[in-house]
Amino acid sequence: MDKKSCEFISGSSILDNLRGFLTHEDPNIRSKTCNALGNMCRHSAYFYDSLARHHIIGPLIDRCADPDRQTRKNASFAVRHFINCYEIKAVALRVFWLCCY
Repeated sequence: MDKKSCEFISGSSILDNLRGFLTHEDPNIRSKTCNALGNMCRHSAYFYDSLARHHIIGPLIDRCADPDRQTRKNASFAVRHFINCYEIKAVALRVFWLCCY
């Protein structure tokens, strides 16, 4: 993803909406939101700070324990691509906690 595309997405103020979609009642919306966030992290480090500032990381990690299988899969995909971020320890510890308890 090129810088111009990232700036366009960032300027659209979509991150607050995406955070809300992570807890939507429809599992398809939760799943597709996780997938979108994963692709944002996969293709560029541009969004790492924005995702942290918009408090998206916690709800995204929570989706790893979602009742819907596809949402869990896409949440894991997103977390895996976010892991390169400066919050690696916090993410790793939270994922470990979710998997073990």
